[in-house]
Amino acid sequence: RTPASWYLLKWAAEHGAGQQPMRRHAARRLPPQKLSEAQAHYLFPLIDANKDGKLSLEELQSFSINTNKRVAQKSFRIPVHLDANMDGSLSLQELESDIEKMQEPVKGSPGEQKAGVALQKDKFQKADIDKDGKLTGDELIAFFIPNLDHELWMLQARPLFESLDADSDGKLTVAEFRPSGDFEGADVDENGSISLEEFHAWTSGLQKVKRALQKLPMVADRDNDGLVSLEELLASRESLRGTPASWLLLRWAAEHDAVQLPMRRHAAHRQQPQKLSNAQVHYLFSLIDGDNDGAASLDELLSFSLGTARRIAQKDFGMPVRLDADRDGTLSIEELTMDIKKIQEARQESAEEQKARLTREQDKFKAADSDYDGKLTGEELVSFFNPQLDYELWLVQVRPVFEANDADGDGKLSLVEFSSVKSSKGGNAREDFKRADVDEDRSVSLTEFHAWTSGLQKVKRALQKLPMVADRDNDGLVSLEE
Repeated sequence: RTPASWYLLKWAAEHGAGQQPMRRHAARRLPPQKLSEAQAHYLFPLIDANKDGKLSLEELQSFSINTNKRVAQKSFRIPVHLDANMDGSLSLQELESDIEKMQEPVKGSPGEQKAGVALQKDKFQKADIDKDGKLTGDELIAFFIPNLDHELWMLQARPLFESLDADSDGKLTVAEFRPSGDFEGADVDENGSISLEEFHAWTSGLQKVKRALQKLPMVADRDNDGLVSLEELLASRESLRGTPASWLLLRWAAEHDAVQLPMRRHAAHRQQPQKLSNAQVHYLFSLIDGDNDGAASLDELLSFSLGTARRIAQKDFGMPVRLDADRDGTLSIEELTMDIKKIQEARQESAEEQKARLTREQDKFKAADSDYDGKLTGEELVSFFNPQLDYELWLVQVRPVFEANDADGDGKLSLVEFSSVKSSKGGNAREDFKRADVDEDRSVSLTEFHAWTSGLQKVKRALQKLPMVADRDNDGLVSLEE
């Protein structure tokens, strides 16, 4: 349970170890996870909106919606082709222009196309809370993810409901609803028909979440008051294990970083550092062992760490809208140069600063352009915007900083010179100098400075702990058994 273990657990989470079927090691599959005491303590006050010490079904549903919004806010990016003026907002004019482009290849009668346009405009007007004629922030999220907003999803669901309601009586029979799915699940009041409100709840996913959360009071409510106290939640964790309600609680805990954050008010209930499971070990080992020799070396661990960091970067990456002038999803050297000049004008940089910045960014571009076609796409873009994941790119980034602080020009930084770098970053310069000075020659070379600033040195120190602890036969490698 060391920094090395923390990295292994992080990799396991990113690569789905334990969650994915363990084909070669089926007998070692993990049982359904149980909510920990620390997670319960952390989540409870967040869910308990009225602070009465009890959780109601309404509070649980509200927290579920808010958590989904939190997820959406973290991952949402406006589609590049929509934001014509690249200001990060969506105007009605931009939406109308995009709808006109989309209608040409889309099949449908003029009436259907007109209805589709009207729906999108109605959604825009409903999402535009401040009525300023453009969507920003939460308004954009509501527009593009309407199932998180009751009114917007009602606009979306109503046309489908009416198209299914053959006799126009305002409700759906089994025959009318059948093509859409689970009639019994949607018919909440069990009156043999589905109202628009029930259809809304079913199509938005709200009904599915509600059914899952109803399991919580059914299992945990020991005093039958219809509410769940913290004590009841803690006592019922084992009974809830493997249920949809428990799955939702665990998902919320992960999203809200429960347990990873300090548990200030509940220090006595903190969870012990997590231990890597057998299933996670088996799953990760085969991925880390790059040469398939049955042993993991430090180089393989470092390589896998870098590969996992790239995987995360690729998942989270979205090119800044303002950069892609022609909205083709790539970045040309001309687009980059134009953007740098705009930034320089805004910052009123000196001619010397302008030249240095332009040279540095253009050098980074050339280093990232692996196929030399004059534009960045795919992994090239990820590397350019995450240069610490690429040795050559990060060298381009940090060399000017290194040289600016190498006062005597001897190609290495003394403690005093290194301290001038740290003064702008905070922290203990002497301790960081010792960590950065890997060969202990009382100076930091450009290679050492590169490793320290990119975070590679920190990762390496953590992963060095693994062979030190696990290598029983002292061969410098770690086998699966070890």
